[in-house]
Amino acid sequence: MSGNVVAKVDCQGTIFHPEQTTKAPATVAYSLPLSEIKESAYSWNQGQQRLTINIPDVHVEPPNVDISQQVVRQNGRFISRECGLVMARKAAVALTGRARAEANKPANIANAREAARKAVADLAAGLLRGTEMRGVTIAVLLPGEAERILRRERWDETRPLVEVLSQ
Repeated sequence: MSGNVVAKVDCQGTIFHPEQTTKAPATVAYSLPLSEIKESAYSWNQGQQRLTINIPDVHVEPPNVDISQQVVRQNGRFISRECGLVMARKAAVALTGRARAEANKPANIANAREAARKAVADLAAGLLRGTEMRGVTIAVLLPGEAERILRRERWDETRPLVEVLSQ
């Protein structure tokens, strides 16, 4: 995720109360801990020719706010050196918090999860092509998705369950 973040801060001096608005570009990376994908995460369904891979959730990395590209606007009759430093520290904290909040928005998390799903599926597809396996469906599932997918499956209900189990 990348974009600009804005923070408004102030400094409550003894006489003057200056304000500062800071705008800076920020980026936040999402990572997928591939080392957590163990052998048990893979399952093969021979009949459906489907490889299912259960992957861990994406991690939101700490924000990177580019202070060298910031735009600062200060308002106030007098801004002491001390107030200037206080506002700079407050702005840095606020910018980082805004970037983190933006990165954790459901839409951005969903985009990161979809990108992780696609990356793992592409990696698995490349490996399968190397083995000359064709027609394989790859399903990449994040935590909690297996239950949701199973709930959508429909079982044959033409015979009573007791009859099926007695055979």
